[in-house]
Amino acid sequence: MRAFPYPALLADIGGTNARFVLITGEGSPPSQPVRLSTGGFPSFEAAAAEAIRLGGWPRPRSLLVGAAGAVNGRSAELTNARWTLRHERLLDALDLEQGLLLNDFEVLSLALPHFCAQDLLAIGDGAQEAGARLVIGPGTGLGVAALVEAGGRWLPLPSEGGHVGFPAETEQERAVFARLDTSGQRIQAERVLAGPGLPALHQAVAAVGGLSVPQWDSAAIVTAALSGADVTARAAVHLQIEMIARFAGDMALTFMARGGVFLAGGMLPRIRSLIDPRAFRARFARNDVHADFLRRLPIWLIVAEEPAFVGLAALARRPQAYWLDYENRLWR
Repeated sequence: MRAFPYPALLADIGGTNARFVLITGEGSPPSQPVRLSTGGFPSFEAAAAEAIRLGGWPRPRSLLVGAAGAVNGRSAELTNARWTLRHERLLDALDLEQGLLLNDFEVLSLALPHFCAQDLLAIGDGAQEAGARLVIGPGTGLGVAALVEAGGRWLPLPSEGGHVGFPAETEQERAVFARLDTSGQRIQAERVLAGPGLPALHQAVAAVGGLSVPQWDSAAIVTAALSGADVTARAAVHLQIEMIARFAGDMALTFMARGGVFLAGGMLPRIRSLIDPRAFRARFARNDVHADFLRRLPIWLIVAEEPAFVGLAALARRPQAYWLDYENRLWR
């Protein structure tokens, strides 16, 4: 597999934001990103065309996309937005020579070997060993992926782990979950751990305490929690952090993540001052059988800006370094 032809357009597409950068040649740094609202465009093609115009970029010859949704070969559907990406339409609309679609957390997993020390913030102690590296990220949705080394190359393992069931475990969780409006459906991890779950937790925590609070969005709740202006907001954020730690521990066991656990997403870096490393690791390692294994694992918070582009750029430049089913996923 040769490198993708330049210029290469890289796209990180979530349910809320669509980000684009351009690499113009071998060794050239990525351009400054163009950030657009996913909901502001009827399709990926329209958003990409606008990003190219705003960036003043030349016509890209290849396109690599990390999409927040399930990828099936050469097509992808966003989980939390109404875009469907199909390679035939993209090739024609953008006049491309080559392209590749990946799950957004598949892309983040590709970045894990390339982060520098300043890109990561350690949460407590732990020793990295050879083995799977796990990345988890609560954002608009909840992404989960892993990366393993095999035969001198990296193999990404995407998943839809954010949609596993997530029952209440503690007395506090049971009280809060009982006040969530589930519409008769089981509670999935994404429902309470991703950003849109925070307003629901805020209301439920207030109800448990017999309080009434405003209908704030996630950003307002985080702001109030960080400032200390609202004790219920801070309690809701702390509860969500605790449950993220619990979920991360379960996923670390699922993938036997001896290579460490990496926490991503836009929310966690913003609230890092509220993360108590000792409490986080205690909940992470709370397991009757494998607590010792979990205590040994390193946990990092990814604080790099635009980390998805680290993975996309590495793939664009050295696709031969990764095990991917290029035969069935490349567009030409």
